[in-house]
Amino acid sequence: MKFFRSNLKLLTTRFRAVTFLNFVGLSVAFAVVAVVAIQARYDFTFDRGYEHAGRIFIMELTAAENPEQGVWTTMNQQTPQAMLDGIPEIEAYAQMKPIDRRPFRIEGAGEESPKIELETTEVSTGFLEVFSPTIVAGDAVRALAEPGHGMISRRNAEIIFGTEDPIGQTLDMPGFGYSFTIDAVYEDFPKNASAPNGVLTHMTPNSRNNYNYVTYFRFDPAALDDVLEKAHSLETGEGDDRSLMREEWMRYHLTELGDFHLHGGAESTGKFSNTLYMVVMGVLIIAIAFINFVNLFMSMAPARVRKINTFRILGSDRGSLRLQLALESVVIMLASAAAGVMLVEWFSTTVFTEFFAADISPELNVPLLATLASGLMVAAFVMALYPARYATSFDVAIALKGSMVLAPRGVMLRGALIVVQFAVAIFFICFSIFIRVQYDYMSGYSVGYQKENIVIVPQLFDSLARVTFAEELKRNPDVVDISWSGQPGYLGTRWGREFEGIETMVSLWPTDYNGLRFFGVEIVAGDDFSSQMTGTEQVIVNQKFLDTYGFTAEQVLGKPFQTYRDAVIVGVAADVNFQSLHNEVIPMVFVTMPNDWAIQGLVKIAGNDTAATLKLIEETWNRHKRAQQDFSLQFLDEQLDAQYRTELNMSRLMGVLGLIAVVTAVMGVYVIILFNSRYRVREIAIRKVNGATIGEIALKLNRGLLWSLGVAMALVLAPTLWFIRSWVSDFAFRAPVPWWLFPLAGLMVLLVAAVTVSWQSWKAATANPVNALKAE
Repeated sequence: MKFFRSNLKLLTTRFRAVTFLNFVGLSVAFAVVAVVAIQARYDFTFDRGYEHAGRIFIMELTAAENPEQGVWTTMNQQTPQAMLDGIPEIEAYAQMKPIDRRPFRIEGAGEESPKIELETTEVSTGFLEVFSPTIVAGDAVRALAEPGHGMISRRNAEIIFGTEDPIGQTLDMPGFGYSFTIDAVYEDFPKNASAPNGVLTHMTPNSRNNYNYVTYFRFDPAALDDVLEKAHSLETGEGDDRSLMREEWMRYHLTELGDFHLHGGAESTGKFSNTLYMVVMGVLIIAIAFINFVNLFMSMAPARVRKINTFRILGSDRGSLRLQLALESVVIMLASAAAGVMLVEWFSTTVFTEFFAADISPELNVPLLATLASGLMVAAFVMALYPARYATSFDVAIALKGSMVLAPRGVMLRGALIVVQFAVAIFFICFSIFIRVQYDYMSGYSVGYQKENIVIVPQLFDSLARVTFAEELKRNPDVVDISWSGQPGYLGTRWGREFEGIETMVSLWPTDYNGLRFFGVEIVAGDDFSSQMTGTEQVIVNQKFLDTYGFTAEQVLGKPFQTYRDAVIVGVAADVNFQSLHNEVIPMVFVTMPNDWAIQGLVKIAGNDTAATLKLIEETWNRHKRAQQDFSLQFLDEQLDAQYRTELNMSRLMGVLGLIAVVTAVMGVYVIILFNSRYRVREIAIRKVNGATIGEIALKLNRGLLWSLGVAMALVLAPTLWFIRSWVSDFAFRAPVPWWLFPLAGLMVLLVAAVTVSWQSWKAATANPVNALKAE
């Protein structure tokens, strides 16, 4: 092992600069791969931790004749029960309706006690059979079967009640007149699960025409085709009571729940392409680091060859020397992995954790990090075998005579590795820039309605209070208009309606009379809503409704349309993107709903003195609120932009990874230039003696960069375009790939590489040739 220790000493003395660079590169690469692996495990194990994992399927629906209106994951309450009764293969079903975060207070605790916001979800009793939660205490069946009852997750119970028994306690929602009694406590589901952790309450019965419920079935995966076939042929009645499961109108799709997170389209919580590309980029970064490591070994070979062959003369065999050389990589990789874990620990305390849904804390991921470190040490050992073989392959007599730096095998390998490094860096830059281009495209896209200078305020439940609130605010010239309406960006209610003999599926948009005027939505046929038209609800359909179901404006205007009351279609609105740009425009109906359907207030302000106007809104609202209601506001454009937070975070993450890739690649190039200039000192000295200028010598040392960059650009162009187009294909609205993307990426890589290596080139070119010739 004397040779092994001698080489480690060589790395930390004569080659300490390049050894340090490679150590830093490997450490950062390990940290990146570790974080990516943690997130990838989170995504690929999502919804796979249930007792019946693999037997749970989520129901999706499309219109049989008009699949272009999209896929949705909500349905009514009656259809699943009919399927359970009529399809013996189905073992159980569950339905959930998220209600969002709600403020609760322990009943009797007094108005001064703090409110606790809890995720609230209505669930059917079948939730217990499908998701099989672990019940810590109480009666879960009663909790979900009776109105005014529910159950709470263990962690939330401990936060709210501490060591006190929560069973029998009542939580109420101040200002909303809603409360429930806790009958059970369940163990929290994992973070990467669809099953909610918060408050689960009894599901309120609803009409068969309300498609607001996410539905899950439990059955043997082998019966999937049979279940779908029977579902499409199943009927439960005739006439007005017939089932909406008729094959000629609706198509059902059942996706295994473990696959839905990444493959469920716009309705899913994850995105397979994002996870895949993140994994690819993690692999590419560690590949660059390993390439640098191989370059280090190859570049040090000329300096080691005399020592290696001295040991051979003294009796060491080639196999033993190669093994000891390869073991250096294991030591360096082990030290890099330790440093990488420390980087992950630091990273888990920064704001960058918002890029990831998984908890990346090392202490929660010890087995994964240990496995990853072991695998990379094996990979480092294997990759070091070729440089070790190369360094020990020279004939003893020839090797002892001088340098082997210009051996063709070493030159060709290092040149190829530099090309790969440049190609990966260009790919990272192009992809990260385009993600930001797509984000900017979506956030700046004209959605067809006004979203700037609009403030969202909480609902006022009393109709007279809403009227008075609006009248008081409008007296201020900085308040332009007020509407009580649905909120753009969220289309939570779907209706199945028969219209003119055709089964339709539409998204409901509740609004008051001035809702469309408030947003500036154009009426292309018929009339806008009118407050003078009383005794019936008014309906306006969008142009997509006509296009999807084959109607003209003349065929729908004045026709009755079923809502909760008698209603008539009075107009046709232009298509606008009330959903995010991840989705196509879908058939919509705008409906003047009863006063108790108003969701929240929307206040349009002039923007002259925003702070004063917002204070006025809050003071006015507080005078008309229900007791104990809390005021909050948010700008509409900020809330809409939040829909694209995934793309923004992805662009930032890719930018960080791209920077790491470029810096790591440049470190490798720097190492090559460093050794080239060190081992070409005699050539440089002779050129200077013969009249070569500093500029000519520097160009000679750097000119290979241009050739390597050109080859890298040619190799990476097609794969990068494919990756970009594949990633953006998941969006309904896509930014074009800008022509300047690849030239900019190439220029950035060239500039960074040239600036980095020019200093070393200049030092070599300006060195005193006399010293170099004397040394030779």
